[in-house]
Amino acid sequence: MSMSNVNNYNKIYSRFNRKKILLPVIHVENVAQTLANAKILNDNHVLGCWIINHSCTDKVFAVAFKEIKYKYPELWVGINYLGYQLAPINFCVKYAIKPDGFWFDNIGVFDNDLSRALTIRKAMLDANLSDVLVFGSICFKYQPQPKSIETTTTNALSVCDVITTSGKGTGIEHDNSDINKFKTMKALCNNNAYLAVASGISETNIYNILEYVDIFMVNSSIAQNEMFISEKVANLVDIINKFEFGKK
Repeated sequence: MSMSNVNNYNKIYSRFNRKKILLPVIHVENVAQTLANAKILNDNHVLGCWIINHSCTDKVFAVAFKEIKYKYPELWVGINYLGYQLAPINFCVKYAIKPDGFWFDNIGVFDNDLSRALTIRKAMLDANLSDVLVFGSICFKYQPQPKSIETTTTNALSVCDVITTSGKGTGIEHDNSDINKFKTMKALCNNNAYLAVASGISETNIYNILEYVDIFMVNSSIAQNEMFISEKVANLVDIINKFEFGKK
């Protein structure tokens, strides 16, 4: 299943109505903690978030998702479900969940090999989840790297709604090689897709990548003991908003 004829930039812009998007990541421990984090985001006018099942059961994860969507129906909520390639899809089928997005830590695009990504896309189609936005990680931290960033990004654009990459690791500042990677990938996305970056983003270094990155997926720099710090969330929101609206 190819999506190469779809302008995913327009599709996502029509949902968020902005060019630069903050999507913090909630590490779900329990439902109350998840909802408390969602409230902090909502209070600071954040438009969406991810939830990830680092340390909770499937049942807790399912209830957490449903409770967020019930309490904050306008909040965009994607899931990052840790497991083998089809595990997120099987989880959603089992618990009758339709997230706003899937974030696959490894979409399986390496240079010209798209076989794993196509398997994921077919499973989504079979599960009636084909319209869920796919954030596909490529050239990502802690994974084997492809021979060519350019080839991998170009091919990933045919199976991903949002190209997703990272710095070198959680809490590690972006160096020049990271920034050059983001520039290269963003140029290939052109005006057809958003580029998302996870890890290494903070309120002090986000200025270095605002021009080249569209979606910022953040946890460690704005959280303590798996709870967001409202002031840090507000600071990131302010920085991104000033860049967004200053460009108009």
